[in-house]
Order: sequence, then structure tokens, then C-alpha cells
Amino acid sequence: MFKSLTCLAALASAALAAPATVATVPAGFEITSSSLSGTGCPTPESAVFNYDAESAAFSMVYTEFVTTAGPGLPNPGHKECVLSLNLTIPEGYSVSVPNFTPHTDGENNGAWLNLRDFSPPGAEDFASACGGAAELTWDTRVLQWDEGEPITYSVDSIDSGFIFTAC
Repeated sequence: MFKSLTCLAALASAALAAPATVATVPAGFEITSSSLSGTGCPTPESAVFNYDAESAAFSMVYTEFVTTAGPGLPNPGHKECVLSLNLTIPEGYSVSVPNFTPHTDGENNGAWLNLRDFSPPGAEDFASACGGAAELTWDTRVLQWDEGEPITYSVDSIDSGFIFTAC
């Protein structure tokens, strides 16, 4: 019984020590600059980043992120768009972004398709240090290989949001 109480007390203290997620965007949070590069977003008009400062939700909408692969076409079909955001994070807060899957259109018809949507490679999510400046980078990439019928695949948009945690 004493062992059970000790475990329960340890769990309770760990839960109390966990950082608290903040429901609103903290004063002083700012996206100071953004940049786009890659064949999936070759011009500033080919990808648009939208941010709602009240809800901390954001989206990236692509207009030219299309790959085609098949006989007589370049194999693999490959496109990439890198979005970099420079952030100012107020003291006492960290910011994170959960991993997400882009909204896509097209049939995979047996083609080999590799769609990656977050940087750095293998990251579950992005999380900043407590306060200060941070750079957030997405590397959205489609690599498509097909030996059969030509197929087209497009990335339409990504949707996510910033999560703020007191630290």
C-alpha cells in the first residue's frame, strides 16, 4: 500500500510539473519574416501563407505544386517547397507545431509516392526554446515514380496552428 501511495504521489507531482498549454496567442509573438523556395513554389504567387493572429491557426495554399510521372516523362516526378518563418517568441513561452499531412489531389494508381511534410527530417513536431527568436522551416516534398500510365499528383494546402506553452 505504501508503495502504491508513493507511485501515486510521484505521478501527481510529475503532472503538476508539466508545462501548461496557453489558450491564447501571447502578447509579443510575431512572425517577423517569411521566405519560399523550390520547384513546388517557384514564384511568390505560387504559394500563399495565411496566419490568423487571434487563433494562431495557419495554412499554406499552393497553386503550382503538381508532379506527373509515367512513360516518356521525367521519372521520378519531383517537387519541393521550403517555407521558412522567422518568429519572435515572448519570454516565458515556447511555441510548437504538431506534424500534419498536406491536403492532396490525384490518384496514386500504383505509383510509388513519397510525400514528406515537415523539417527537420524525422521530426514529430517543431518546438522552440523558451522565448527569443526561432526559425521554423517546412520542407514539403513529393517524389513520384511510375512505370505504367502517366499520373498527376498535386499538393493543395497544409493546415495547422501554433501551440504556446508557458515555460
